Amino acid sequence: MTESFKEIKLIASDMDGTLLSDQGELPKELKSYVDDLQDQGVIFGIASGKPYYALEAVFKDRIKEMALVCSGGTFVSYEEETIYNSTISQSAYRELISLIKGASKGIPALIANDKAYFDSQAKPYYNDFSDYVKIEFVDDLGQVEAEVNKVTAYFPDYDNKDYLQEYQEQISAPYTVMPSGAKWIDITMEGQSKGHGLDKLLEKLNYSPSELVVIGDSGNDTEMLSLTPHSFAMKNASDQVKSYANYTTSQSNNDQGVLEVYKKVLAARKESK
Repeated sequence: MTESFKEIKLIASDMDGTLLSDQGELPKELKSYVDDLQDQGVIFGIASGKPYYALEAVFKDRIKEMALVCSGGTFVSYEEETIYNSTISQSAYRELISLIKGASKGIPALIANDKAYFDSQAKPYYNDFSDYVKIEFVDDLGQVEAEVNKVTAYFPDYDNKDYLQEYQEQISAPYTVMPSGAKWIDITMEGQSKGHGLDKLLEKLNYSPSELVVIGDSGNDTEMLSLTPHSFAMKNASDQVKSYANYTTSQSNNDQGVLEVYKKVLAARKESK
């Protein structure tokens, strides 16, 4: 297996359910693995539904060397340089807020480049999304003026799969509706995804998909899992998500399964030298 990973130059890992444990903890040995990857000429990347500033807070000591595909692929950066930025107009996100409020259960939020704006109804559930770091609770999201990358519906006590079909029926072109983890449904401009964001990054770096490894576990990871032959679904992913990947880790996110992939890439790179 190491043979096929010798040319890898970029690894992009999802966060929740992939790199992070269910308790939100990073693998204890992550720093050592990232150091080794960088020594072998492999860029350490993250592809997440979280915004840039939330990822920056987690990886503040690494941010100058990293590739980040943020907010579900709508914002992409490498070495702190903006590569791609897809935004939603104020008139469009006002319409989406109304649609979410008219649908079942979801609480709307706007994920922008400066902070996350949550409907005030979400205040009691702050601990669920405190990792967004910069949060403002707003009584009327329609009055917010910001550079918004995505609109999301938050389901504090529910499983989003129970409501995904309803959202997809009510919200169509020019938007894309995707599940994110168990408690979120994300809405972006049509065609946006982690896979699309990684495409933009590969173009900037002049890399091919065969030089990329991706790792994910959720419905919003399927496009990037389809992007490269070097795609890994986590053991804890659903069978549907696993069907998009060419490999599955033997361990879950709670057992640091993502490190298996880093080991494979490192072994291949070292063997090729």
